[in-house]
Amino acid sequence: MEDDVVKIEISEDQGQPNEAVSAPTYFQFWLADGTVMMRSASLDGADLPHPEGQGDTLEVRWVTLPYDLPGRAVAIRFVPEAKELIEVGGETTEPSEPSELTLIVARDTTALERRIRFLMVLLLVAGAATVPIALMVAWFIVARGLRPLASVGENISAIRHEDLDVRIGVAGLPEEFVPVVDKLNAVLVRLEAAFECERSFTGDVAHELRMPLSGLRSIMEVALRKDRNAEEYKQSLDECMNVTERLQAVIESLNLLSRLDAGQLPFSREPVKIGEVVDACWLAEAPRSRARGVSFENQIPGNLACSSDHEKLAMILSNVLNNVSEYADDHGRIWATGSTVDDGVEVTISNTGCTLTAAEA
Repeated sequence: MEDDVVKIEISEDQGQPNEAVSAPTYFQFWLADGTVMMRSASLDGADLPHPEGQGDTLEVRWVTLPYDLPGRAVAIRFVPEAKELIEVGGETTEPSEPSELTLIVARDTTALERRIRFLMVLLLVAGAATVPIALMVAWFIVARGLRPLASVGENISAIRHEDLDVRIGVAGLPEEFVPVVDKLNAVLVRLEAAFECERSFTGDVAHELRMPLSGLRSIMEVALRKDRNAEEYKQSLDECMNVTERLQAVIESLNLLSRLDAGQLPFSREPVKIGEVVDACWLAEAPRSRARGVSFENQIPGNLACSSDHEKLAMILSNVLNNVSEYADDHGRIWATGSTVDDGVEVTISNTGCTLTAAEA
């Protein structure tokens, strides 16, 4: 404001293209009542779109310039600053209240949009050319990276149940695959142990069943070799009955093991005195052992106890005592000892062994 008049200073080349600005710039001022105060000469009397906002902040938007040209405009409302005081009748007074002005500056974006369209086409063409190349490179990299995994898969598929001792090598594998192969080898170790346990169990079952069946057949073959009296037949039948009872006990034990593996039998814990269980289990073996002159001594301390299932522990100890009695020579000796080991109890049942001659073998 100067002398109550708003003065606007615009350079002569304002609005003309230059090296820094590739498109002409347009401007226009409005007074508060909407009167056009000044516009750039390049507008040729046309008006720029009047800004819609009411505040004093910058308003930026896309606009349509005269002659339907695309443009980008920025507008702001402000109050011009008073430049100097006014002297009237020897007195200095403040100029009148400045009027609010609205300024909009716009630039032609035709060249910019043309360049953007060119870049868009360029990107589309470049993308169309690079995507197939990128896919081929990605396929090559992925195929090469998965080649060790495919090799591991072939090694796994080549393993048969009789080759469970084979282990998959990790030489040449990427570090990321090594933990996976280690886990697979650990699984193979467990599978080998499980198959070995199954083979061992099958062999043990065959051994346990073959012995009583062989004995039963031998007794019947001897009995049928010649005519015998009633007493001799009765004796043979008694022997067959004893063998049958042993065979039935073996089958019941196998059935019990199967049910235990299937989790069909509950396991209850209770305080168990080991010495008392051993004494009770020996009662079934004592008559036959005494008849052969085999002695038994229970050296397990009376206070030695553990937490276990009384019935199942008795079955295990009965089996051990039966074996140690059966495979002891006449007039031999059997003894049982026990002690506490770490958090458990260790029981040892021993005998003086058995001796077989070459003929008996």
